[in-house]
Amino acid sequence: MKSNTKSNLIIIGILLALLPIFMPNLSYTTSINNKILDYNDVFNLDDKNLKISAVSGRIHIDNNWTAAKSAGICAGNGTYSEPYIIEDLVIDANNTGSCILIENSSVYFKIENCTLYNSEYRIYPDYGFRDWTGGIKLYNCSNGILINNNCSFNYIGIYLLNCIDITVSANNASDNYHGIYLTYVGDDDALYKYTTQNIIMGNTASFNTRDGIRLGGGKYNVVSGNTANNNGDYAAGIYLVNSDDNIISGNTANNNYRTGIDLQLYNNNNNLSGNVANSNGVDGIRIFRSFNNKISGNTLINNDANGISLAEGDDNIISGNTANYNLDGIKLANSDDNTITGNNATNNDSWGLSLNNCNDHLILGNNISYNNFMGLYLWGSDGNTITGNTVKNNTDFGIYLNTSNYTTVSGNILIGNDECITEINCRGNIFSDNGDCTYGRGNGEPIIPGFSLFFLLGILSVAAIILTKKEKKSKS
Repeated sequence: MKSNTKSNLIIIGILLALLPIFMPNLSYTTSINNKILDYNDVFNLDDKNLKISAVSGRIHIDNNWTAAKSAGICAGNGTYSEPYIIEDLVIDANNTGSCILIENSSVYFKIENCTLYNSEYRIYPDYGFRDWTGGIKLYNCSNGILINNNCSFNYIGIYLLNCIDITVSANNASDNYHGIYLTYVGDDDALYKYTTQNIIMGNTASFNTRDGIRLGGGKYNVVSGNTANNNGDYAAGIYLVNSDDNIISGNTANNNYRTGIDLQLYNNNNNLSGNVANSNGVDGIRIFRSFNNKISGNTLINNDANGISLAEGDDNIISGNTANYNLDGIKLANSDDNTITGNNATNNDSWGLSLNNCNDHLILGNNISYNNFMGLYLWGSDGNTITGNTVKNNTDFGIYLNTSNYTTVSGNILIGNDECITEINCRGNIFSDNGDCTYGRGNGEPIIPGFSLFFLLGILSVAAIILTKKEKKSKS
C-alpha cells in the first residue's frame, strides 16, 4: 500500500513538472496589407502583476486586451485611472518582428520599464510587402503612455503609425536605424488617419544610423526636451517632412552627421523654440520649402555650414536666435517675405547674415558683428528693409549690396567695419541715420546707376583738377 502511494506521488510530480510543456502557446493574428501573419509568442512570466522583471517572448495585441490580461501579459482595466500596464519585461525579438506590437487600440494603456531589442526590418516576398518593425510599434492606437523603456538596437526604437494621443517619455531609443519615428499611411480602414496630438518628451535618441526623431506627416505633436545627438548617415537629430502645426522645443541636437533640426519639404506653421543644435556636419537648423514657421530662441553654434539655413520658404519668422561661430550665421536663398529680427549672428567665418535672391524681408534689431568677411550680404534681393541693426567690427564689409534694389537701410549702427556700406549694380536704395557711416547721405540714388556716390565724387574731383590746370595754361 505504501509503495502504491509512493508511486502515485512520483507520477503526479512528473506530470506537474511536464505540464508547462504541453500548455498551448498564445497565438495572435494580424492583418497587414490584407495578408494574415501568425505570431506564436511564448510569454514566460512568473508574476501576474508583472512587478518582477521577466524574460518574455514577443507581444502582439490586436484590440484584445482582455485576452492579454487573462494570459498574464498585462494588468489593469483599460480605463484612465487603471490603464492596462505592460511593464518590467525583457524581450529579444530575435530579428523576427517587433518586440511589442499593439494595433487597433483605443483603451488606455501603458508600457513601462521594458528592455526591448533585436527587432529587424522584414521582407515578405510571398505577400509583396515590407514590415518596418520596432522595439515598440503602435498602429492605429490612442491613449497610450510609453515611459522609461530601453528601445535600443532595433530597426526603429519606437514606431508610431496612425496614432493619436500617445505620450512617449523618458525612453532610450538609441543605436537603432531610426530612433523614434511618427508617421501615417493612407489606410481606409484605419481609425486614425494621421499621427497627431502626440507628446514626445524627455527621450534620448542618439547614435542611430538615420534620424534620431522623425515626423512624417504628423500634426499638432509636441517634441520637447529630447536629446538627439550623434545620429549619422546623412541624417538629422530631429527631422520633419510634410508635418504641420507641431511644437519642437527645448531639444538638444548636437554632432549629427548632417543637420541638427531639419524641416524638409512642406512643413508649415511649426514652432521651433529654445533648441540647441551645435557642431552638426552641415546646418544647425535647415528649412526647405516650408512656410509660416517660427524659429525663435535657438542656439546654433559651431556648425560646419550655417547656423540657420532657409531656402524656398516664405512668411517665416526667424527671431532671437544665437548663430555664432558657424561658416555662415543665418543664410536665406530664394525666399520672400520672411522676418529676421533680434538675432545674434557673430564670429562666423564668412557672413553673419546673407540673402540670395530674397525679396521683401524685414531685417530688424539684429547683432551682426565680428564676422570674418561680411556682416550683412544681399545679392539679387529687392525691396528689403534693414533697420535698427548693430553691424560692427566685421573684417571687410558691414553691409554689402550686390544687384539689390529699392532697399531701405536706416537707423543701423555701423562701426569698426573695413567699409560700412558698399553697393554694386544697385538702384533705388535709400540710406539714412546709420550712425558714423556717412555712406548714402542724401536721397540715396546714385548719380549714375551702378556707381557709388564716393566713386563719382572722386571722378568729378579729378576732372575738376584737370579742367583747372587746362584753364590756367590757356590764360598763360
